[in-house]
Amino acid sequence: MSRCLSRIGCSFKRSLIPRHNRFQISLTLRSTRRITDRSFRLANVGDLAVAQEFKDNVPPEHFVTFHHTSDIVERDLEKQVVIDLSHEQGYKRGHISGALNLPLEKFDFCRLVDTIGGITQDEIYGVFRDMGVGNDTSEIILYDNSGLLACRLWFVLRYFGFQNVRILNGGWRAWLRAGLPVDEKTTVPTPAKSLDLKPKRDHIVTKPSQMMFDHEHETSQIIDTRRSDAFQTYHIPRAINVPVKSLMQDGEFATVKDIHDLLADKGVNTEDRNTIIYSSKGLTSSVGYFCFTMAGLDAVSVYDQGIYNWVSNTENKLPQDVEDQLRR
Repeated sequence: MSRCLSRIGCSFKRSLIPRHNRFQISLTLRSTRRITDRSFRLANVGDLAVAQEFKDNVPPEHFVTFHHTSDIVERDLEKQVVIDLSHEQGYKRGHISGALNLPLEKFDFCRLVDTIGGITQDEIYGVFRDMGVGNDTSEIILYDNSGLLACRLWFVLRYFGFQNVRILNGGWRAWLRAGLPVDEKTTVPTPAKSLDLKPKRDHIVTKPSQMMFDHEHETSQIIDTRRSDAFQTYHIPRAINVPVKSLMQDGEFATVKDIHDLLADKGVNTEDRNTIIYSSKGLTSSVGYFCFTMAGLDAVSVYDQGIYNWVSNTENKLPQDVEDQLRR
């Protein structure tokens, strides 16, 4: 089986608490209000400080690619931090002016969170403080080519207590389509003087033992964000397939209404059911988490160790074709 299977174990040392207790507050709140629209978590090209001087020269449809259906809080553009997630050579070939580069080679945010060999709070604190993210930072805007890396880092930052983090809708392609200047000069950050993190949101990650409990007792609905062919080859029993391309394509996200319509068609309960999202390597499940919560779902978490961990904990031997599919 793959390297992921061998290095990820399932621990049953902690006591298992029914998941509904973990989301009791959020579910109580949901019973007294309508679903929240959080499309403010997406940024348009026109939300970037560096784009303001070109506003009159850019066609409106390229300046604003995503029409927010929620209120946007005004933020200090001078204290905005924009982060490009391209690999180093791609960043040097061109990026948004003033954007900082955070490639996976420097900080592998695709690793698991809070596990052996995974991302720790001290590590992420050091990385972002060195990048100039501090208490006076008004917001962080992430972008890449496909949206996958941006969603993954957004999820990791949310887990570790960061606030005011947005994703550039359309990513690097949206900037190019707007015809805005391409910078090749490396931006060197000035480390922040102070950075105080909020408590970890550990309830947004489902550990293997909790996953086994929830599946056995049917206390959560399970969402698989992998491609339909991968889902058909093998998936966790009872899972509903919501392929990532139905939520985001080329870094452009579906609207809140479109997400709700999609989930209704799929038979996903968006009102009063706990939801666990999984994929293979944590990328598409992070997109799912971003989109589901943007559309107002609260009781959502990610089974970060994913399908590989499920197989290692539940299956003795898989058919070769299924094993080959999971290795892709």
